[in-house]
Amino acid sequence: MPLHGDYGHAYRLREQQAGRWLYLIAVEGDLPLGCCVVHWDGPTNDEVRKQIPHCVDIANAFVVEAARGRGAGTALLAEAEAQAQRRGHQRIGLGVDDANDGARRLYERQGYRSCGVRFRWSYSYVDAVGATVHAVEEGDYLVKELEPRS
Repeated sequence: MPLHGDYGHAYRLREQQAGRWLYLIAVEGDLPLGCCVVHWDGPTNDEVRKQIPHCVDIANAFVVEAARGRGAGTALLAEAEAQAQRRGHQRIGLGVDDANDGARRLYERQGYRSCGVRFRWSYSYVDAVGATVHAVEEGDYLVKELEPRS
């Protein structure tokens, strides 16, 4: 599960050690199947954060293609939710790109619902051959209300 460039695995682990987020990785044996980042301070997209304050944000959710449909995404979401509940949070959310129907179905099966907020995210990343790629994602922000921890 390569993650190249300035914002790779080492960066994500440093941010977790600093307490800014939680970096979750789903594994099967020695094989990483997927990952996500749980932002405790809310959505990284400024427009979304303005409209939905006090919402833990799941970002950069990814499951390797060969592992999709085998529960890794569900496990990542469940652990993110459990960790948010342990910290006393009552709401968690994530963005889903308009073109990612499979992810949207997974999120909706797990209880995430559109809150009427749209996002547009423009970013660059380094691909597996070292080339910088520019990407734009647009979609809906989905939210799930968490049960209070007893």
